[in-house]
Amino acid sequence: MRYAATTSLILLACLGALLTGGASACAAEPFWAFQPRDDPLLPAVRDRDWAANPLDPFVLIRLQEKQLLPAPSADRRLDKRCFDFGLRACRMECKGGD
Repeated sequence: MRYAATTSLILLACLGALLTGGASACAAEPFWAFQPRDDPLLPAVRDRDWAANPLDPFVLIRLQEKQLLPAPSADRRLDKRCFDFGLRACRMECKGGD
């Protein structure tokens, strides 16, 4: 019930702002979500082969700035162990321990 009342108050405040001239301010500066997306240039990194997805060069450039090396990739066995451990930990949290 409280959620519905809060939502109603927010909607009324927005409607009031639109009626008192808020619409002209909104039209002057379009909302950020409706702007066309621009793809940023990928940073120049030393080890281009390390990047497995478009975000990796950004991570790698920060590591290189701090003179750090990325961790080696885990093998399939270790990935499976981590995944299984995560599932067991999640199951234990849902049950409340043990």
